Amino acid sequence: MKRFLTAFVAVLLLSGAYSASASAADPVIYQTARAIPTKSGEFVRITVYAKHVKRVAVKVNDLPRRKATRFGTGCGKKRCSKWRIYTPRTPDEECYELEISGSRGSAGVALSHTVCEPFPDGSI
Repeated sequence: MKRFLTAFVAVLLLSGAYSASASAADPVIYQTARAIPTKSGEFVRITVYAKHVKRVAVKVNDLPRRKATRFGTGCGKKRCSKWRIYTPRTPDEECYELEISGSRGSAGVALSHTVCEPFPDGSI
């Protein structure tokens, strides 16, 4: 019984230490983003990669700041989350200026980044 109790207390202490270190992780927004035109060609889907972030807001080409939607994980072994936002496509320009901000609790992070469409003629 003493062994079981000792093992149980050790597991509780280790799990508490692990959760404390995980919650102390700072939010990160990676300097990688993708801009893919939609099939209609009217909009572009911008994908932003972040880690340890609960909310992401993106300002594209001086348009009002909007919330991004989380839709999956990526980044391979880094296990980051993918966030997407749709914005009107500018036919004359292939690149978009992004001002990205993310937050988790009281901690926040911001990043300015330029993302370009991979297909110069607008084809999909």
